[in-house]
Amino acid sequence: IGIATCFVVANKYADQQFNGIAYRSSYVNDNGGVVGAAFIAVGNNGAMYKSTTGEIWTGITTSSITTNINAIEYANDQWIAVGAGGKVFRSTKEQDGSAWQVVGSGTTFALWSLSYQDNVWYAGGGNGMGLNSVNGFEWYKKHMISSDETPVGVVINGLTYGDNKLVAVGISSNIHYSEFEVSKAIATATVSAAGTVNGV
Repeated sequence: IGIATCFVVANKYADQQFNGIAYRSSYVNDNGGVVGAAFIAVGNNGAMYKSTTGEIWTGITTSSITTNINAIEYANDQWIAVGAGGKVFRSTKEQDGSAWQVVGSGTTFALWSLSYQDNVWYAGGGNGMGLNSVNGFEWYKKHMISSDETPVGVVINGLTYGDNKLVAVGISSNIHYSEFEVSKAIATATVSAAGTVNGV
């Protein structure tokens, strides 16, 4: 028996659907004190919950956030979350999820996925649209295109980075990847099963 072969069901903490979760490792702050690790889970209607163990959760008050939040990541000393209507939310290392700023993205399409690698954030949305940022508060719209210059017109439900590739998955079993040295083109991987791929 190994990890992920058996799950313990935590208590139900909210009536909202949860869509994403992220983890921050413990670290030593500037005063030499240890700041414990943290999980943050996000969901519909602005739901945000935080835990230090993954077992006991506490709600985060987010009166300024009422839209669905679809994904969250921690990297580069900040939490970033994305959701409906092109919304991007940011919480600094010092705030650590207790307070959030709504970041203007200049878009209105829903954002479903989020990844960070090599000092670049990328948020995936509908119709192959996305956003990228190098600092978490200035975002630029991007349209994914295939290597033959045709648009990738699918919802990007999941993103992950590995083997020098950013890999994106979406509806109708679409899997796409962009290699590190490629600036704008992506290639399509072959998928044998039909249906929807919801995350990586």
